[in-house]
Amino acid sequence: MRISSYLIFSVLVLGVVACGDDGGNGAIDSSILPSDDANVVIDGSVDSAVVDAAVVDSAVVDAAVVVPAALFAFNGAGGAPVGWLDVDNLASDRVPDLTLWDLNGGEAQSLACHGGKLIVATDTLTQPVLVWDDPRGVADGAMPDITITDSPFGGRVTSGDTFTTSTGDIWLVDSSSIWRVVNGTGGGTTAVGFATSDVSVATVVDAAGDTLFAAPDGSSMVAWENVSTMTGTANASTWTFSASIRVQALTISANRLFAGLNAGSGGGPVLQIWNGVSTLSGPTEPVADVVRNDLSAFSGYRSLVVTVDDFLIGVYDPGSGIPALFGGPPPRELHVYAGASTMTSGTVPSVISHASLAGLDNIVVSAAGTLYGNNGSQIVVVPSITTTPGTPFTIAYSADAVCVVQ
Repeated sequence: MRISSYLIFSVLVLGVVACGDDGGNGAIDSSILPSDDANVVIDGSVDSAVVDAAVVDSAVVDAAVVVPAALFAFNGAGGAPVGWLDVDNLASDRVPDLTLWDLNGGEAQSLACHGGKLIVATDTLTQPVLVWDDPRGVADGAMPDITITDSPFGGRVTSGDTFTTSTGDIWLVDSSSIWRVVNGTGGGTTAVGFATSDVSVATVVDAAGDTLFAAPDGSSMVAWENVSTMTGTANASTWTFSASIRVQALTISANRLFAGLNAGSGGGPVLQIWNGVSTLSGPTEPVADVVRNDLSAFSGYRSLVVTVDDFLIGVYDPGSGIPALFGGPPPRELHVYAGASTMTSGTVPSVISHASLAGLDNIVVSAAGTLYGNNGSQIVVVPSITTTPGTPFTIAYSADAVCVVQ
């Protein structure tokens, strides 16, 4: 099937790690990843931020040939994506090292990093999806290696989130569909559509179980089984989770599905966990419900990432229920849970608080353990997030999304 029609969509890239837009929150399924893959969020579980660097065996490969990880970002009003090289040695307010192709007057709408590649969705009809095979060694203005020029989902991206799977499929989310571009990172253009009741605020693919999970806005979470064999443009979901929960983030690791929730006006769980995600075949109750007793309603996790060293990291929003008269809602926090593969309802996270975390949205973590996120006006950086977290600092670039190529 060729790619063409008009739809608003978000691009999601699932696979070994990294990407950072709100709807994305892809996640890694570490049960299907070789030990050399990391934050690499397999199946969109984790952002491709933690990938190839972790697989290098220095005893076999000369460290001199290892290309340092690079951070990429875009500003929706600023056109071309920009990049910072040697990203784990960033300093506060360092200017970008390179600016990619100017998109021929178009604007980037979302991006994702996967397997050393950078995938960018744009707002243009002539080049809606672009792929750079490895943008770390290119010069300013470098053109993409692959351009997907025609699509059944409309050929235009007007909002976005990007994720891919370990097979190189590119997944896109629009107002009423999710699209799988088969081997999109390799230039494939065959697309398969999955019908949803509304735009999906969170989506993740479990490669081991060949299942797509999505959370349409305002509806219960749904699942499609055997997605790799589906064809057509409007496949209905296979089953629906029994509880109507307000999911804001999804990720998969170690055969566990993690859902970050908005507790709503009446309070309730902010995080739920299901075991054996690869064998789920119908509505199942979670094995863990994490509840926080905050003063504000509508608290919850807005982004989730599982790292290669088995930490679950979430962007926690204390909520919007505290009126301005009483100081308004407090800044968001980073919650770090050790032992993601075994954590229970009673597991207590380490909490990182800092003024720069106000407005923090999507996050990614590099193989070296550095966390990156965007707060609406700056890029936030937290070194050594799972060991001895450093003081958060910022880069003065108003990013709509970030991801790490490595």
